[in-house]
Amino acid sequence: WDERAALGRFGRFLGIAYQVADDTLDYVADQGRLGKALGKDLSEGKITLPLLHLLRTAGAPDRQLVQTVVREGQASPAQLREILDLMQTYGSIVYAMDVARQHITIAQQSLDGFDPSPHRQALVAVADYVVSRDH
Repeated sequence: WDERAALGRFGRFLGIAYQVADDTLDYVADQGRLGKALGKDLSEGKITLPLLHLLRTAGAPDRQLVQTVVREGQASPAQLREILDLMQTYGSIVYAMDVARQHITIAQQSLDGFDPSPHRQALVAVADYVVSRDH
């Protein structure tokens, strides 16, 4: 049992989950609460997991809209609203948050070898927070 390896695994999977959740919140969050402009990643042409899921699952006309916005590097408010609606329709937000939760589960399982303690509980709580932030 290697404590350093276990903590490294925890950190790696926590970090991935955090990034996926953060990218996903870009499409659903109240920007006043998280300090991010809604759809900022999309407007900057960043391809994140929710957008990848949408591109993979959307029908051809819907996919073409997304590709056009990404290629142009900006989205009009109407285009952004349409893409946000498509993400709901195709389940892209749910999919990405499920991926984040799966990574949190793996991160938390990395702590199974540690005895119960306030420190271990704090790490578990931090991991839970990553996928339960306001959105």
